[in-house]
Amino acid sequence: MCDQLERTLAKNRFFLINRTAYRQRNVIERMFCRMKDWRRIATRDDRRARNFISAIAIVATACFRLS
Repeated sequence: MCDQLERTLAKNRFFLINRTAYRQRNVIERMFCRMKDWRRIATRDDRRARNFISAIAIVATACFRLS
């Protein structure tokens, strides 16, 4: 399906929605939700940004492998 017009219930406005992009966005949101289950990522215990980014990469890899 290509872009479609969808009407919101709150207001009578039409928005152009790309359904494939919306589905891909949902996959990314679910990955971040899984990553926040890890305490170190959720609380950002690392002092340096480099260490935090490395921890995100490790957790993302683990979440990808476990799912």
